[in-house]
Amino acid sequence: MDIKRTICAICAWRKNCKKKFSMTANSRCVDFVRDLTIPEDKELEEKETHERENKKGS
Repeated sequence: MDIKRTICAICAWRKNCKKKFSMTANSRCVDFVRDLTIPEDKELEEKETHERENKKGS
């Protein structure tokens, strides 16, 4: 099962949100949209691995 994080800190609407940080732990905001400018952990890990491999090959 792939669990997606739905927290205010990575929401695309966080700047103008009226509900910011008012959601309880067991609820999900219906307006949540992940900010695509923030890389997911998996994407970030792959990028860092690729950069390390490039440095080793230089």
